[in-house]
Amino acid sequence: MTFEVEIVNGPNNFDLMLSLFTTPRKSVEFGVWCNERRTDILVIIDELTREDETGEKWHFRGFTTNFTDGGKKFGQVCGSFSIKLRKGWMEVENPHN
Repeated sequence: MTFEVEIVNGPNNFDLMLSLFTTPRKSVEFGVWCNERRTDILVIIDELTREDETGEKWHFRGFTTNFTDGGKKFGQVCGSFSIKLRKGWMEVENPHN
């Protein structure tokens, strides 16, 4: 089962690049609106795809490193956000359902 959250403060261009090309892997922080409150989700990015020719809108896939609900850790994520606006959306998979 997955659910969608609104990204209200995505990573900047530099942090996004580091998340892909550093060893050990570096997580990036997404500020999201979830369950009527703002929270931060740390994500390890596995895939990044440009959505338009401006290079401002990106699609990503990865997994969470810190997002829990009642002690259950969530897994895979995918989403889309604008580097310029640092806003977008993210689907979070609950592997326990």
